[in-house]
Amino acid sequence: MKYNVLFLGIATAMLASCTIQEDDFQTPVRDDDVKFYATFEQPAETGTKVFATPELYLRWDADDRVSIFNKNTYNQQYRFLGESGANAGEFAKVESAEFVTGNAIEHVVSVYPYSPETVITEEELVTMPFPREQIFRRGSFGPGACPMVSVSDDNVLQFKNLCGFLTFSFYGEGMVNSVTLQGNNDEKLWGTGIFSLYPDRDPYLWVASDVIPSDLVLTCQSPVSMGTSEETAREFWFVVPPMTFKQGFTVTVNTSAGTFKRSTSKSVTIERNRISRMAPAKLEISTAPEIVFEDPAVKAVCLDKWDFDCDGKFTYEEAAQVTDLGAFFSRNNDIVKFNELEYFTGLTEIAEQAFLYCENLTSVKLPETVTVIHTSAFGGCKSLTSINLPRFLTTVESSAFGHTNLASIEIPASLTEIGQNAFNYIPHVTSIVVDEANPVFDSRDGCNAIIDTETNELIQGCANTVVPRTVAVFRDYAFAGIAGMTTYEIPSWVTTIGGYVFGECPDLTSMTIPAGVESIGLGLFRVCDKLTSIVVDPANPVYDSREGCNAIIVTETNTLRAVCRTTVIPDSVTAIDQATYGDNKFLPTDFVVPDNVTFIGQVAFTGTNIESMTLPAGLKQMGILPISFNTSLNTLVCYAPEPPECLYAQWIWPFQGNGPDFKIYVPAESVEDYKAAVGWDHYADVIFPIQ
Repeated sequence: MKYNVLFLGIATAMLASCTIQEDDFQTPVRDDDVKFYATFEQPAETGTKVFATPELYLRWDADDRVSIFNKNTYNQQYRFLGESGANAGEFAKVESAEFVTGNAIEHVVSVYPYSPETVITEEELVTMPFPREQIFRRGSFGPGACPMVSVSDDNVLQFKNLCGFLTFSFYGEGMVNSVTLQGNNDEKLWGTGIFSLYPDRDPYLWVASDVIPSDLVLTCQSPVSMGTSEETAREFWFVVPPMTFKQGFTVTVNTSAGTFKRSTSKSVTIERNRISRMAPAKLEISTAPEIVFEDPAVKAVCLDKWDFDCDGKFTYEEAAQVTDLGAFFSRNNDIVKFNELEYFTGLTEIAEQAFLYCENLTSVKLPETVTVIHTSAFGGCKSLTSINLPRFLTTVESSAFGHTNLASIEIPASLTEIGQNAFNYIPHVTSIVVDEANPVFDSRDGCNAIIDTETNELIQGCANTVVPRTVAVFRDYAFAGIAGMTTYEIPSWVTTIGGYVFGECPDLTSMTIPAGVESIGLGLFRVCDKLTSIVVDPANPVYDSREGCNAIIVTETNTLRAVCRTTVIPDSVTAIDQATYGDNKFLPTDFVVPDNVTFIGQVAFTGTNIESMTLPAGLKQMGILPISFNTSLNTLVCYAPEPPECLYAQWIWPFQGNGPDFKIYVPAESVEDYKAAVGWDHYADVIFPIQ
């Protein structure tokens, strides 16, 4: 079958199905005169699928072969009787030495191209070989490269494509001998093709293969000349199973002038029946000077991914051609320095997780062309001490520099969007300066902080921050992870403290909350291991630290909001708020929830060091995952005579991830009630009576 002009959108209208009786196959009869008429739907016909352009049609090649399963599972070979270029014509059976019948199936199924390895089951599941090699054809895909299927009830076959099409255009030096396509995430491109037959739906092909790397090779049977310009570039077609190249793909072109490589890190989706065309690329031997890398590990990655002419050298010209770093450096602990990144002037963005957890990376220099730094781009680079933020940078997304070791942060005038946690958990930052020309953010009065100019909210602070009197709000995570803060007193003019504002501050020992604070978020002191003193001003009408409890309590509702190592829960507390004890390791291993507590919030006790826990008789309700992921917790005792309600427990089990010998003990008379209650019922096998 050739693509003289290719119509991508073949045959949606199928004939009505009929029931085939098993008696029809009990006495097989060979009929050498049966012929099948095969065609493709035309763009003008009713119900035609979408197609790339109106000028593209499918055509048959003379002597094309198909596998036909004539209402049984016996693979019969048929050949096309017409001439090359025909859109329709007859197929006749190829003589076989022996006649064999198969099991009955409901339809006449035809698969192109013919292969003796194509198999169909009684459930009409088809397996067929999907080869690694395809043959170049000018302006088209090669013979036999485009698998198709027809499902009908008689001898009229109308075919649908199983694959999509990916084309590359090249121009420059030399003659092309072959082109190789490989997914950067080891996508399976050849092997055993598998698909189910649905007469009323489009077929879906997937490929099973154990071969890694899995690549497709387009072979030129004789060398093919390239064009001399972008306008005359030669096009090369790959037939590709429907899939998404999650991290892009790499194309290697073998020519008489040398071997060239082109790649993209962007996600590319190949759709059945659609053409995806890549922009023309010039192939020529570079004479540009070679970059001298400080770090051999960085050079190795660059040569592997972007040595476009495959000459073993990485030039300034090749660096400038890179438009997407992808995640090729992510979690690479071998790289230490990448100051040569400044020569990658084709970059406008630093990809999501580009350098995530490169824990030994100490320095990197960004090109001035970068305008966006995506989520977690440098997250977890704990050895990174400095970074230049380009003067045209507009956006730094969430967690972009979280958990690094930057000593200072300089925000350029162009930066107008900062995502949550973009600069959080940077323990040793001591200097934060926003360019005075920045219209969105400022560091007024030399405060060593990032402040939202319009709302007067403090976004990011450090140990040296002096909170201006114009700032009344600390946003979520504003001081999270900052070292060097020991005794801290919230300024009297601050009224709102967001969630997790002081989370993971390793040196924090005491905290004072002034009378004017009206709102405090959740998880305020999450994992502050040295914190031993929490005092709320007695004049505060919203919060208190009654009875010297070293905690923050919501006065009106008697809800425990924030705790520390020395917290003693007062008997008057009736609720434990969500995330209150989450991830803290300073709890007593045998934790007893006070008698008056009726509610435990979402993830209130998650990730702690508790080994056994006792819940009071008055407990009525718990939030999502209230006591979960405590790997040492093996004993949970609940004295409530009626099973406390577990919110959303029909979807999320409340006690996930606890110890390997986790058991629940309840009043003897309530065991069966607990085993039947929503949420508790998942743990019915480990619910026992209190002895």
